[in-house]
This record gives sequence, structure tokens and C-alpha cells, in this order.
Amino acid sequence: MRGISAPVLSPDGRSIAFVALNDVWTMRIGEDPVRLTNDPDRDANPQWTSDGSAVYFSSERGNAGQLAIDQVTLATGARTRLAAIPGRSLVTPKLSPDGTRIAYTSLSGQLEIWNRATGTSEVIIASNSTQVSTPQWTPDGQRILLVDNERINNRFREGYNKLRVIDLATRTAVFYPVAAAPRQISERDEGARRRLRRTAARSPSSWIRACT
Repeated sequence: MRGISAPVLSPDGRSIAFVALNDVWTMRIGEDPVRLTNDPDRDANPQWTSDGSAVYFSSERGNAGQLAIDQVTLATGARTRLAAIPGRSLVTPKLSPDGTRIAYTSLSGQLEIWNRATGTSEVIIASNSTQVSTPQWTPDGQRILLVDNERINNRFREGYNKLRVIDLATRTAVFYPVAAAPRQISERDEGARRRLRRTAARSPSSWIRACT
């Protein structure tokens, strides 16, 4: 089989869920793969439930080309819709430890949470970049972690990929670098700071324009 993407290991470490040919598959390690979905609609971003009994994923099926969240129970093959918002895509879903909420991102990188009991969504952080990773919950369900891009300044899109930790109670987020910036980038940033200081010394109005 070719074109495999988004592999994820089962909780017991014995099986893999993945995407191929726009469908979701599972495979017991050392055995043949099993196709969970088989239709023309695109499926993506599979994840296992905590007990390994089901796989959930983003799917365009029955949602006018936008990504909803479906789940397939492995024992029966039954497919269930967990969440959908008309006209919007729910990407990279991740169930909370207690299974009552689903964290996901929009196509613009916005982090949201779907409440399964009420069938409603809530924006958690609206300022993520479009380069965010799949959200991950802390075991107590009080924080969400993801890899996000912290921009160097407001003039450019470029920045550093860092670990972003979001406290759900306060809606505050903190970036944590996982490594020091490469020397070339550090030197470039220091050079930019020196140029700004020289500009500010010559003309305060020029400094204001440079920072906006």
C-alpha cells in the first residue's frame, strides 16, 4: 500500500490507524490492514479512543465538503457522527481524557472545543497560526498543549515553532521553546534590534514606523 499518512499508534501499542486513498485504515502490527471507511469523501487525522475500541477522525462525508468528526467502532464497524458545524471544518480532533469534549482546530488555525453534551463549540484561542499541531490534553483535562508558531513581530509571518500551553480556566497561553534558536537566526534578530535602536536614536517617528 502506498500514500500512507497520519499514522497513530493504538493505546496498547499493537495496532496503527492511518489514512490511505482518502480513507481510514487500521492494521494490527504484522497483519494485513483493515479498511474502516470506503467512500468518495475525504477522511483525515485519525485518533484512537482511550480504550482502543474505536477510531475517530475528520471527514467530509455528509457535510457539504467541510470536515466533520466521525467515529467508527472497531468491533461492529458502526459509524457515528460526533461533531459537525455547517460551513466550517473541524481539523485534527482530540478527545478529552473523560471523553466529554473534543479539542480541534479550524482551517485558519483557531483552537476550539466541542462540548458533546450540548452539541456546541467554544473558541479557546483565536490567535493560533495555520501551522498548529494536533491539540493534546493534559491528563486532568485542564490544559491543552500544541505546537504553534510564535511570530517574531507583527510585520512578518515568520517565527519560531514552540510548545504552546493553554490554561482552559483562564484562557491564558504560554510559549515554551524546545531548543535554542539557531545561531544564524539569533544573529539576524540581534542585527535587527541594533538597527531599530539606531533608527530610534536618529528619529523617534522613524522608530514608530519600523515597529508597526
